[in-house]
Amino acid sequence: MVIVRAKFNQHWRGDYYEKDAKMPANEKQAERLTSCGVAYYDVEEIEPIPDESYTVEEIKAYLDSEEIEYKSNAKKAELLELC
Repeated sequence: MVIVRAKFNQHWRGDYYEKDAKMPANEKQAERLTSCGVAYYDVEEIEPIPDESYTVEEIKAYLDSEEIEYKSNAKKAELLELC
């Protein structure tokens, strides 16, 4: 996951971001946001790969951000294998 910052107050993916707020995005999204001029790279931050300490919801959020498909009824161990 890459962190970009909003250039101005805006709504994106159902959330509201104020100017200079961090906007989590995968690399493709970050490239699109910066090339369109609505966000800028601050410092590229790589989201740590989930481990056993993560909840199922956090693991699913990570997989979603990386555009990795998974079964909705997948168990935690199965989700971790996809990371």
